[in-house]
Amino acid sequence: MDPSPNAAVALGVLEALERSGIARVPDEALRAGFAAVRWPGRLELVRPRRGPASGQELLLDGAHNAAGAVALA
Repeated sequence: MDPSPNAAVALGVLEALERSGIARVPDEALRAGFAAVRWPGRLELVRPRRGPASGQELLLDGAHNAAGAVALA
């Protein structure tokens, strides 16, 4: 799943907050925020330091719906 729909929702909320006079996020802060976004669990490479998988590389995917599970498979 492409994270862009989530970014669009976040931007829409910020725009609505600005229109209603509740908050304003400067453009520079928006760009910095979107550039720094992490989406753990969405095809994330992890290297456990403890437990039975210690020292191994694991690729995690957070397929949380039928379409995501089909794409992952």
